[in-house]
Amino acid sequence: MKRSLALCALLTCGLLMGCASQSQATTPKATAPKRALTTRDTTPGMSPEFQTMMEVGQLSGADRDRFVAKVQERHELYQKRWTNTSDGRKQADLQEELTKARAAKDTQKAEQLNAKLAELAQKDNQIRRELRPMVVTALPPQAQKDWAVYEINRRVVRGLGVRLTPEQRPQAEQIVRDEVTKALKADTLANDSYLSDLEAAVRPTITTRIIDKVLTAEQRQAREEKPATKPVINNKKK
Repeated sequence: MKRSLALCALLTCGLLMGCASQSQATTPKATAPKRALTTRDTTPGMSPEFQTMMEVGQLSGADRDRFVAKVQERHELYQKRWTNTSDGRKQADLQEELTKARAAKDTQKAEQLNAKLAELAQKDNQIRRELRPMVVTALPPQAQKDWAVYEINRRVVRGLGVRLTPEQRPQAEQIVRDEVTKALKADTLANDSYLSDLEAAVRPTITTRIIDKVLTAEQRQAREEKPATKPVINNKKK
């Protein structure tokens, strides 16, 4: 009798283990959704920023072709006016020397090279500023507006000093869109290709509205407890 009970127990245990094993084998594992991959445009001079402009503006067809052509034209002009000049080649050589000096931890030489590179950077940035409008104004009017909203939103949100929740982000972006729409003119990107003047004009109002209308009491308190930082406006991109 005892032997029969033990045998039954073993059989029952085996059946349960077999079912569990089959369940594990047939039940699919949960997998994280894959992010959509953006095809990298290999046009000469197509920087990540210019690529983002196309994506934000959702350029296609003739609009995309015109923008890409301007990017390539700007690249060719930049090569002619800077990269292939004596100053451009000197900048590349000094940058290579700086890399070696840093690797060797030669602080004194690195400081000297940085000083020389700073002088060349001023000339380089001036050429970039002169060539940039031909690219950004190749965006259709709506795409210019979308880019301005995207870029100002990115800068303002980064400068808030607190992390917005997924629910807060569209609220903040709508405030940015409202203020940028009121301030943006047809020739804004032609005259202010880095959006520095536009940012200076709308940022205070946008920041105040986001603080008052979007942030929670805890987020506002966290901002007050952090040391004040001056926004950095980068106008040295391509």
